[in-house]
Amino acid sequence: MKEKDVQDVQDVQDVQSDKGFDQRWRNNPEPQPTTVEQFIAKTGWKPEDLAGKTVLDAGCGIGRYCKFITEHGGKAIGVDVSPDGLLAAKRNAPEATLVKADLTIPGFLKDACVDMAMSIGVLHHTQDPAQSFANVARTVKPGGKLAIWVYTRPVADPKNLLLVDFLHEVTSSVAPQRLYEICQKYATQIRDLCYPRWDVLEEVLRPSYNSDDTQCISDFFDWLTPKYRFWHTPEEVATWFSEAGFSVTWMGSFPVSMSGVKKL
Repeated sequence: MKEKDVQDVQDVQDVQSDKGFDQRWRNNPEPQPTTVEQFIAKTGWKPEDLAGKTVLDAGCGIGRYCKFITEHGGKAIGVDVSPDGLLAAKRNAPEATLVKADLTIPGFLKDACVDMAMSIGVLHHTQDPAQSFANVARTVKPGGKLAIWVYTRPVADPKNLLLVDFLHEVTSSVAPQRLYEICQKYATQIRDLCYPRWDVLEEVLRPSYNSDDTQCISDFFDWLTPKYRFWHTPEEVATWFSEAGFSVTWMGSFPVSMSGVKKL
């Protein structure tokens, strides 16, 4: 990302991004559509809750939710560590304020400066999800709202986590460009072979059943490439909220999705 391309992106930290996500956003800079139903399922918020509010999207990537926020009358602030993601976000959500920073390092925004904050599918990809949550939580004003979605354990039998972790150790060590090429070759074939089953093989391999070939490849790559990938329980996440001074007000059926209100 060059200075001339990011005149409205504030670089508050000298940090390194996850090269896998850089590769994903470089190859797929267009955001997937976000329906109202998807937004509610992952945040517990209604779109009208955003109107007139300053809303932080922590881990904004290519600006998918920043776009949704501004389309529903909110003022979006997007924070991400990926320069390729932010470059796309600048195009996809031109009204958003964008900040390049690592969520694990405090101080990317002032304390108590936003009305609402959200982090959807991001914290589990940081080096320290609990610390990242606490740093995001600090930015919310008393009485403000916070919503997150993080991965839960991906397999029914915990014994199969060994296979999940082994596969990730292998794929995350592959150069992102090469791994993306492999996904381009096999992702749609695996989708068509597996669909609609969801047994042990599918739990471990996690094929994308997206009917759009480009998104199928991108989703499959997203599962295989991240440097960090953690699983969380509702009890653990509820503790994060409590320790940050929030009351949990909603738990979604899409695990682990949770939102709360910061105590006055």
